[in-house]
Amino acid sequence: MKGKQCFAINDKGKCGATAEGSCAGYGNCPLYKPRWLQQLDLKQAHARLRALPEDTQMDIAEKYYRGKMPWRGKSK
Repeated sequence: MKGKQCFAINDKGKCGATAEGSCAGYGNCPLYKPRWLQQLDLKQAHARLRALPEDTQMDIAEKYYRGKMPWRGKSK
């Protein structure tokens, strides 16, 4: 079902959230999250990151995002 498509399922139907890549199916997976909810969560996380002091944002960008700040829409 399109509306219940999990954010972790790639174009080949494999799960990117599990080590084995197999999908337990909607209703059976503790990691299931619809794409729209994943996008909303990411938007909220980016808003929290933008609210941090500049130096803290830079530290996070260096440590986890190879110096980029996707929550700001640009690199350092």
